Amino acid sequence: LFLSHSKGGIIAKYYMDQNEDSVRCSISIATPYLGTILGYIRIFSLNEVIPNSSTIKRMLSVTKNNQKIVNIYAKVDNHILPNKNAILPGARNIMINVVGHTRILEDKKTQEAIDKELL
Repeated sequence: LFLSHSKGGIIAKYYMDQNEDSVRCSISIATPYLGTILGYIRIFSLNEVIPNSSTIKRMLSVTKNNQKIVNIYAKVDNHILPNKNAILPGARNIMINVVGHTRILEDKKTQEAIDKELL
């Protein structure tokens, strides 16, 4: 089981796609699966999450493990722009009614969603 936030979700998916049967489930929170335009700023090592980057394209081209991913994302994420880029096709996408890329981590509904998946 992986539990990750932001780019950690991309790393977890990459690992799952390389090691097909080694991970039963991944829970990602606020992951820019389709990239973010903030990547164009090229600070904080965000160039990997430019929407059309080779990293994003390669990750999206492999879908065999998407159904094993529970993707929790904020209604409005100030780091994932546009916000629809936080949704991973084929995954179980759960929107939390919160504003903020890190604020979602402290929201009670996020913890409830994680607990539900772990039971």
